[in-house]
Amino acid sequence: MPQPSLTPLSPAPGSPVALGSVSPVWIGSAANCAVKLILPGIADHHVGLVEREDGWWASAGRGPTLLNGRPLAGLVRLADGDVLEVAPGYRYRFGSAAEAVVARAAAPVRGA
Repeated sequence: MPQPSLTPLSPAPGSPVALGSVSPVWIGSAANCAVKLILPGIADHHVGLVEREDGWWASAGRGPTLLNGRPLAGLVRLADGDVLEVAPGYRYRFGSAAEAVVARAAAPVRGA
């Protein structure tokens, strides 16, 4: 079953990170972060992603974060395609499991 994910946007390095096994999911410099970044200005727990019954939420951590180009303050519900920027050039797109299911259903069937 597809899980929500964070996909790094160029030029940020890395592979997509599946969310859902543990909540909260942290981006930061601490050893327990799912997305670990050792960069100037990145806090140990820079920004958190929290799963609730009604979806995934971004939670302001100890570092400045932009959500879709605006400063993240407090707790904000994430939607498919939302972009978190934790440092210049380090942006991640949120994708929900529902988005993955729709994309798979819309994909053409080959060899049929």
